Amino acid sequence: MWVYKPAFKRWMAWCRTKEFNTKSRRSEEVAQFLADIFLKEGLAYSTILVQKSAVATYYGMKDDIFSNFLVKQIHKAIHNSKPNFKSSVWDVKQVVDWLKQNPKGDSVFEIVRRTATILLLTSGRRLHDLTLLRIKIPYFTDTGRDICLWPVFGAKTDNGSRWQSG
Repeated sequence: MWVYKPAFKRWMAWCRTKEFNTKSRRSEEVAQFLADIFLKEGLAYSTILVQKSAVATYYGMKDDIFSNFLVKQIHKAIHNSKPNFKSSVWDVKQVVDWLKQNPKGDSVFEIVRRTATILLLTSGRRLHDLTLLRIKIPYFTDTGRDICLWPVFGAKTDNGSRWQSG
């Protein structure tokens, strides 16, 4: 249930601004809520689904909300207004060819740009993770043969019990 807490808070705040009774449990009000938060806050379709599930779960009215005609129509409208798009998949060979065929000199910018590109290609990490790399002990080791960079705490997937590996 804790996952629904922010969604439910949004619902309660919305009810207060509209002066709706938060205990009325009317599907039409839920439909209006979903439309409002989509239009005013620009929330993604998947976030709208979480909002609906939070309210339905809290009130124990999943069947009423999920089968309500107006709620279904709101969902269709939201889904159709922002159609899914496939992110383009880039070709590693093109990147490697660019690295090979475009020597632009040995400026610091070029060296850093190429190093960052190689790090991202070989590590599978997020771009933001490059900002977490440090060249000081204990985050940097150079054995003469190998260099190992360990990111500081702060990657998107880091949490209190898990820290990204180097």
